[in-house]
Amino acid sequence: QGNAMKVNALVAANAAKANYAALESAKGLPKGLLSAVNMTESPNSNTARSSAGARGAFQFMPKTAERFNVDVNSVNSSAKGAAEYLDKLLKMFEGNLENALRAYNWGEGNMQNYLKYGSGMKKENGKWQKGYFADKPMPKETREYSGKVMGYLGGSSGVSFTEDYSFDDWLKEQEQFAIEREKLEKEV
Repeated sequence: QGNAMKVNALVAANAAKANYAALESAKGLPKGLLSAVNMTESPNSNTARSSAGARGAFQFMPKTAERFNVDVNSVNSSAKGAAEYLDKLLKMFEGNLENALRAYNWGEGNMQNYLKYGSGMKKENGKWQKGYFADKPMPKETREYSGKVMGYLGGSSGVSFTEDYSFDDWLKEQEQFAIEREKLEKEV
């Protein structure tokens, strides 16, 4: 059974300042998702920079930030970009939150390649190659990423877990929410 974890004061302040709830509602994202991703990506600094070059509260890589017109130094801009990107990933991965979160962490091309071939993409002669590459398994960080985000998602959504209503019950409801969202999108 998973454990719900609470976000810290910085992420809670970010959520209020950038109105994460309104962004989630506008994109049909699960309540608390932006706080959960923010907490997993950059819990202690809105200006963090990873060794890979990701920056800001939502750890955008430069090309992804450019694609979604994100100013990584602005929590508001980063949250808006993260909401748009997560919405796109949820659609791309047919409502599967775990795959969408793994794609957020590892890159959508790597995740698509993984689902099709069982490995990430490989760069050869300056071009990304698709196919199976034994030396490109899903990284441990990515394998653990979705579970961390979902743990914070449970805590940041305001849900209380008891013996009668567990974290796993809540996750099943979120999966049902994704299925219903997909049906609604097909109707539109």
